[in-house]
Amino acid sequence: MSRIFEPIQIGRLLVRNRIVMSAAHLCYAKDGLVNDRIIDFYRERARGGAGLIIFGGCYPEKRGKVWVAEVGMDTDRVIPGLRRLAQAVHEHGAKLAVQLLHGGGASLPILTREQPVSASDSPASISMPGVHPRPMTEEDIKQVIEAYADATVRAREAGCDAVEMHCGMGYLPNQFLSPLTNRRTDGYGGNLMGRIRFVRELLQRAKQKAGDDFPIIMKLSGEDVMEGGLTIEESRSIARELEREGADALHIAPGWHNSGVPLIVWCVPSDAYAFTAHEIKKVSRIPVIASDRINTIEGAEWILDNFQADMVAMTRPFIADPEIVLKAQENRREEIRICVACNQACFDYMLDFKPVTCILNPQAGYESDPQYRIEKASVRKRVLVAGGGPAGMEAARVAALRGHRVTLIEKEAQLGGQIRQACAPPGKAIFSTMQSYYETQLSNLGVDVVLNTEANSALIEEIKPDAIVLAVGPSPIVPPIPGIDAPNAYLAQDVLLGRARVGKEVVIIGGGTVGCEVALYISRLGAMRPEIAFFLLKNHILDTEKAISLVSKGNRSITIVEIRKTIGGGFGRSLKGFIKKELDECDVRKVPNAQVKEIIRSNGGLATGLIIVAKDGTETFLNADTIVIACGSRPNNQLQERLRERFSEVYSAGDCAQIGDFLTAIHGGFHVAKKI
Repeated sequence: MSRIFEPIQIGRLLVRNRIVMSAAHLCYAKDGLVNDRIIDFYRERARGGAGLIIFGGCYPEKRGKVWVAEVGMDTDRVIPGLRRLAQAVHEHGAKLAVQLLHGGGASLPILTREQPVSASDSPASISMPGVHPRPMTEEDIKQVIEAYADATVRAREAGCDAVEMHCGMGYLPNQFLSPLTNRRTDGYGGNLMGRIRFVRELLQRAKQKAGDDFPIIMKLSGEDVMEGGLTIEESRSIARELEREGADALHIAPGWHNSGVPLIVWCVPSDAYAFTAHEIKKVSRIPVIASDRINTIEGAEWILDNFQADMVAMTRPFIADPEIVLKAQENRREEIRICVACNQACFDYMLDFKPVTCILNPQAGYESDPQYRIEKASVRKRVLVAGGGPAGMEAARVAALRGHRVTLIEKEAQLGGQIRQACAPPGKAIFSTMQSYYETQLSNLGVDVVLNTEANSALIEEIKPDAIVLAVGPSPIVPPIPGIDAPNAYLAQDVLLGRARVGKEVVIIGGGTVGCEVALYISRLGAMRPEIAFFLLKNHILDTEKAISLVSKGNRSITIVEIRKTIGGGFGRSLKGFIKKELDECDVRKVPNAQVKEIIRSNGGLATGLIIVAKDGTETFLNADTIVIACGSRPNNQLQERLRERFSEVYSAGDCAQIGDFLTAIHGGFHVAKKI
């Protein structure tokens, strides 16, 4: 039996299982206070089986504000709302901790109206460009320590079960701990013991004021993943010291927001950073919580059952599916909506100061909003959904939940639509879980799925549905370039689905999201399999640098030609840097501000190259034995116009209505089904 559902003690606190919903800034707060939207959001996660919910981060004083719509623990005004939140969580058997987060040098002057403070004047994890913090005086340090202690008292008075102090990810306590940002020469700097002093005093004073029996969790980076930052060896010493000072648990989440190394996006293998928690656990007797990119129950079980950690923390998996724990307990794992780590509507929304939701779960953040409540329809209808991509599958799911008789027609041999293309690039296999989830849901709900059938006007008129949802996807844009009909010129989707024979010299027309992803996909073709590289490394046949090179890319030449000045401009903020780095490491040549004039063909008709024209009019010839067309798509709405002449209730969703992404497709399918 797995340890995952065993109870565990954190100080005096008994938690019903070993799964933690870690803190997530949601951008839901107003005036720094807990409101109904926050309470409704966390109530659902408590009902869904979380053992411990960590709420926050919350600033302990106004100088520590990092995000808009953040809850403040700096005033007693927070207590009534926080008490209601604790009661809502307790009603469903979960425990509640409050995370205290002080940005220090990462605090935003536009929110605090003053210069940030830090250990030194070094820029911090997410400092605004040109903003340098002011080194804290000893009086500043005393004020902040007292603010943390007072916030801890408020958490206890509100009926919360614990406090977590965020001492990682480049925030204020981490700025004292890390040699990268702590250049002090007084008792709060210098060697490791000096750098630990501020954090140790935070813990000491909070225990003094709130009571030694009130549990305090210390969240550490373990590894800063920054050159010159904290290493795991130093973090082990920090962990031992904090345990001696009375910490009740340690939560390990590596890296800074600007580490330059991916931490939580899809390209990071699931459970990749659990080793940092394991390293801390080796020297700790108190519970250690593993965190970051743990997105499945199976991964959590592996970590716990192999004694890598004592608890496992997830955030985005709870946003995607509030019932992730409950479904696992009830042996309904195939029904779990697995987070794909896209960051699109959670972390990227937070960076843009927008309320967090989820591409997979339209109800996230709208738990009590009537417009998002799925209720039985007053009249049961025969609903036909044309198209088995994300929009169509979501529309069919919600329509079936509302009691309608649903038939879904898909022209391909399997469901998925653009999901099948999305999971082809390196690191994106996790996206295939979207398709598995919908297949399970549609089967359980009794949706009649008809494959290998195109939903044309004649078929639909024969079925005579009461309502129609068109989700047939987009039509690819093929620019009118002479020679583009060459047999070795392929649509990007055909390459990603393995329908194209890719040569050695590849030119991709279009440098948007799809163009970049197909470039990475092609770059990996022919690369060495990781298990071979491991064998060769282990037996000293290859050195590390060569092995990484052989695993990372094959031996094709790839060029992206983009008419605009930016390549990869469609990626979210948390992905742009990674995609650019990957393209560079795979030696993908990027040619922005250029237009393809003509594709040159041999006597046999095959493309042998193309002529591109730069912005200044200069023409250049590029060799190519494979052309990939990634020029975007246009809505495919011809069928909709014809059907509206014959049927009174015709809806469209996804890219056949308006070109978008998985968020617009799934959310569009959800809302269309609500209208029927």
